[in-house]
Amino acid sequence: MMDSELSGEQSETLYPPGRGSARFKHSWKGNTARTFFSAAHHLGLFPALRRRLPANLSVLAYHRIVDPDRSGYYGLKGNVSATPSAFETQLDYLMGECNVISLDEILELVTDGKPLPENAVLITFDDGYRDNYTTALPALARRGLPAVLFAATGFVDGLVCPFWDWVIEAFRISEKERAALPLLGIRAWRTANEREAVGAEWIKASMMCPHLEFRRALRELSRAIEVPLPAAPPPGLMMNWDELKAMTEGGFAIGAHSATHPVLLRTSPDRARREIEISKALLEQRTNSRVTSFAFPNGLFSTLHEGMLKTAGYTFGFRVEGGLALTREIRERPFAIRRTCITLKDDLPRFIAKVGGVARLLLW
Repeated sequence: MMDSELSGEQSETLYPPGRGSARFKHSWKGNTARTFFSAAHHLGLFPALRRRLPANLSVLAYHRIVDPDRSGYYGLKGNVSATPSAFETQLDYLMGECNVISLDEILELVTDGKPLPENAVLITFDDGYRDNYTTALPALARRGLPAVLFAATGFVDGLVCPFWDWVIEAFRISEKERAALPLLGIRAWRTANEREAVGAEWIKASMMCPHLEFRRALRELSRAIEVPLPAAPPPGLMMNWDELKAMTEGGFAIGAHSATHPVLLRTSPDRARREIEISKALLEQRTNSRVTSFAFPNGLFSTLHEGMLKTAGYTFGFRVEGGLALTREIRERPFAIRRTCITLKDDLPRFIAKVGGVARLLLW
């Protein structure tokens, strides 16, 4: 958000994504991490430590469930949370060792003080990718597990292509191998890995731009690498409204994730408010269900946005990262509930550590 937009709000607390997990990632890499998590898994370390903590909830944040190495895969590989087989394995673990709860049970915690079960887990998905419908929904339904989908309404029916997916694909197909890029300057790329790395660097840099500057930079990037901006994502990338409604009938609660997935801190308060209000109204209209929860796009928000959620009639707000959520924190600040982001790098021992709250345990 621009300084002018923060005037009078200097006391707001800002929440960058992965504040705890970023420190964690820098501390544990490669073979050291694998050895540690494998040993911890065999010892049952993190589940045991979690049981010794005050009452808590592990909220898992998924994005895509797909094999990024399959033929025809489109978009940012870093947005894949798990392959279908890995997801099945993770669900089997949760079935055996945890209590997967619904959004309604969190409502009962906040409004009535009803305690959550031990080892409580809430499963959530962001954005509205179609593989959530074709792959995640059946896997969850077979096990009778509830979940929450936070949908960005502009992505539904393929009206808008997620910009991060286009950026990666644009570098992949560009005939250029060197250019002066907006936000980055001169960059060169030849190999597939170099193209993906430069694309990822540009996406990261764009997150810090005010919204209007970001839109301008996206157009300039298109010209610089000579790849036109898409009119829509490829068919089948995102869900349509019928599929989204079917998710509600299959055990999913639907939450909002804004209309166009902007970084709310980089938009004006008026635009942020419209994104929050319009997405709620449209989802309720099209799914015929009440929308009580909102997930902040990219996890970047402030207490100003928490207040907007309350005013708009939401009951909960979710971050994208932050680790294990203590139930007293949820009751005190229901619009800033922590989540744990699941990634393709998470083998079973690492996944179990995340469910057990490793990101927060290493900070306490």
